[in-house]
Amino acid sequence: LVSNSDLLMVSRMLLTVVAVMGASQAMSMREKPIPTLLREMRSTMDIAQVASLSTFSKKSPDINSRIVWPKPMNVTSGSDKLERVYFATNKYSRKYAEMASNSEGLARVNMIYYDTEGMGYVALRGTALECDPEEATKEFWSGWINVYPEGPSTSFYALLRIVPDHIEFASYDRFHVDEGSNRTDWRALTLLRNETGNWTLLT
Repeated sequence: LVSNSDLLMVSRMLLTVVAVMGASQAMSMREKPIPTLLREMRSTMDIAQVASLSTFSKKSPDINSRIVWPKPMNVTSGSDKLERVYFATNKYSRKYAEMASNSEGLARVNMIYYDTEGMGYVALRGTALECDPEEATKEFWSGWINVYPEGPSTSFYALLRIVPDHIEFASYDRFHVDEGSNRTDWRALTLLRNETGNWTLLT
């Protein structure tokens, strides 16, 4: 028979193991180099496939959100450093009007991808602008062909480019990134782009 003291000792040992594993996982997450975090973010974005895009209305103080289908990062130039995110839109759409450049400067937008199975997300914040015809043709993605049947020559096709300068990332199951649980404010792991164009970890 197992005595109560033996059960207590085993319970304490298990609690110690769990605590050590948790601390080790948290430490390994904080020690991940930024290139690794960027690679995991890109993978999360491609797994999610679609994203929610939020923009400010020009006719009211409201914020409008809708689902968009961005170009996959694994076929996007400059994706290794998350320099840009592309998505196609209709030139007559509300989001096109809200993201068009004006006298107040480039539009500020937020885009969030959610990885359901991996229990994670990538939230991008940055500026948006319309690509010129050359870039719009070069970066057209074949996955959009059903919506834009003539490809980049479709009359209502427009390509928008988001240049992120702020990224939040969490991936509880897939990549074990969970900085928020170690903070009183629950803020997710956050990267900021500095003046030289490089990403830095917000502490």
